[in-house]
Amino acid sequence: MNTTCFHSLLFVLCMYMHVSVNGQSSYRFEPGTGTYSEFSDGKRISFALMDTLNGFYRVRELEGEPYKWYNTLFKIDSIKTIHIQPYGNLRFDNDSSLIIVDGAFMFLDSIDQTSSISYKIIGNKEDRLLKVQWKNLRARSGKPGNFVNLQIWVYQRSGVFEVHYGPSSATNQSGFDQSNGPQIGIFYSLDDFTKCFEKLWVYGKPHEIKLDTLANYSFRAMLGVPGEGVVFRFVPKFKGLAVHTLETGNDHMMTYPNPVTGDMLYINRPGNYRIYDSNGKTILQAEATDMIDVSALSEGIYSLLSDEGIMARFIVQR
Repeated sequence: MNTTCFHSLLFVLCMYMHVSVNGQSSYRFEPGTGTYSEFSDGKRISFALMDTLNGFYRVRELEGEPYKWYNTLFKIDSIKTIHIQPYGNLRFDNDSSLIIVDGAFMFLDSIDQTSSISYKIIGNKEDRLLKVQWKNLRARSGKPGNFVNLQIWVYQRSGVFEVHYGPSSATNQSGFDQSNGPQIGIFYSLDDFTKCFEKLWVYGKPHEIKLDTLANYSFRAMLGVPGEGVVFRFVPKFKGLAVHTLETGNDHMMTYPNPVTGDMLYINRPGNYRIYDSNGKTILQAEATDMIDVSALSEGIYSLLSDEGIMARFIVQR
């Protein structure tokens, strides 16, 4: 085994040894290493193109395509949207809920003409890979002369999120605290941030990482930027789009509204269905219908299973 491979293996083992889990999540965290590959053939986003009110850029090329996150089907359209933000993060909106993927979530400023935010889309329909790159930016809360590079990858077929860290200044390896350091992780929430459904958050020192999976809005920062070649993977525990997506032409099984605030859950095709709670217990059954009375259900996340074996997740909010 050569020295590089040994150091990479040692790094991964050290990270796993210091991970602590304190809750449940639809995703598991897999730290690792790889070669950071900067790309120059993506679509470059001017900071001026970022929405001046919300601070984001909307990716429109993927409209009409299905994605599956938190075991919930997202068909990208004018409401279910993908946004790139200048803080080193992505935002996915779904009616009244959202998903955030944070690779840094800190104020990142342009340094010079080489600084940029760009993205590229690779692959065919239902097997896309979205890569977003934040290149040569300065962490505003860091020391003078600092710089960071990172990418977030979103796999359509598997639903995996990856954060790849590139070259960064030595001053960024430490010196931050839990309030001003890089914020890293994923969470699923109402879009008004009044209820967090799930969270998988990474904090601590870059070589002594810990996990927080409590469903709340307490976000502890990393004490340093992960080093070049570090890859953080957020892998679904549920089956991906390739297994659970049922097509009839361009249609998919979907539920609405989501979250459900009234009595009825509507489905875009009639069939026989079962509803399971978060413990996997069957709590409702319905036959030959495209609507189910869920007025007896308490707040929470539920799974809807069709006779064809297709599953979708929905939220009840009272």
